[in-house]
Amino acid sequence: MPMCKNSQEAEKAEADTWSPECVSINAVIKAVNNVQWNEEEEIYKTPDFLNWQCAPSVQCWAWIQTDCKGNYDVLNAGED
Repeated sequence: MPMCKNSQEAEKAEADTWSPECVSINAVIKAVNNVQWNEEEEIYKTPDFLNWQCAPSVQCWAWIQTDCKGNYDVLNAGED
C-alpha cells in the first residue's frame, strides 16, 4: 500500500476502515515509535499500524519488520 501524498489523503485513509487507499505518515511514525525486538524471529517488529476490513466480516492488519542488517518489509495478514 503506498504512502498518502497529502494531508487530505491521509485524513481519508485514517477514517476509512473498509479499504484505505494509502498509509499516513502518522500511522507509520506511531508504529516505528513502538517497535519491539522479537527474540524468536530475531527481528524488530512494530505493532499493527494499519487495520481495515478487507472483506465483509474479515479483519486485516499490517506491520513493519526489520532485521539487524536494516532490511525491512511491510507485511499484512488477515483472518481466514
